[in-house]
Amino acid sequence: MFELEFLRYAIAGCVLTGVALSLVGVLLLLMDLPFLGICLSHAAFLGAVLAVVAGWHPLAGALPVCALAVLVIWPMAERMKAGTNGALSVVMAGTMGLAFVFMNRIPGPKSEALMLIWGSVLTLTPLDLACLAGTALGLIVLITVFYRWLTAVLYDREVALSSGVPAGAVLFGVLLLAGTTVSVSLNIVGGLLIFALLVNPASAAYHLTDQLRWTFVLAALFGVISTLGGLWLSYQFDLPAGAAMALVSTAIFFLSLATKK
Repeated sequence: MFELEFLRYAIAGCVLTGVALSLVGVLLLLMDLPFLGICLSHAAFLGAVLAVVAGWHPLAGALPVCALAVLVIWPMAERMKAGTNGALSVVMAGTMGLAFVFMNRIPGPKSEALMLIWGSVLTLTPLDLACLAGTALGLIVLITVFYRWLTAVLYDREVALSSGVPAGAVLFGVLLLAGTTVSVSLNIVGGLLIFALLVNPASAAYHLTDQLRWTFVLAALFGVISTLGGLWLSYQFDLPAGAAMALVSTAIFFLSLATKK
């Protein structure tokens, strides 16, 4: 199994994706913004489709469109009576509609665009791995360096702001990190199932511990188990890898419910 280069790439990609998505998932969960993951995955999918139409690498479209979505969501959430969730719903609907409109503009078979929906972990390239590694490492460094600020903002934004913590900048940075992580992870799980790896490992970890530091550690561990477990099931039983990863992460969450917090 390990003699095959594409499987080595897939395993490395699964580990990096499991760590990155789970760490971001903890931030979004504690910010009460899990729905943001769905919105950003749709924005990344739109950007990737636009890149495919233009003949570029999917990341060349996914990253800027995700960043643009964050820039749109931020002021919309401040203006709308429905708040952040209302803004997320509007952006999600718009990006998904545009994605399918532009998919229709792709000449010939739509296989490359369809892989972005369901994921294609076995087609990872060295560039994909480099982007995943940079994102995962960047997340770990940023969470470590700004841990106190993150802790203050996640638990009480008003108190954090009154204490001199730039809460707005921290929250905006988290949104940009989430967009980047979702974009580089699109090939692993796919746009429709990436939400599972953002929410399930983080939720399972949060259920098992009250300490933020251990929530990050457990979430990353559960994320890696989910991706590698899904890859193994896919390899053994000829299942879609992204769907298998989502199912493993869901099983981990339900197992965590058996343990009293």
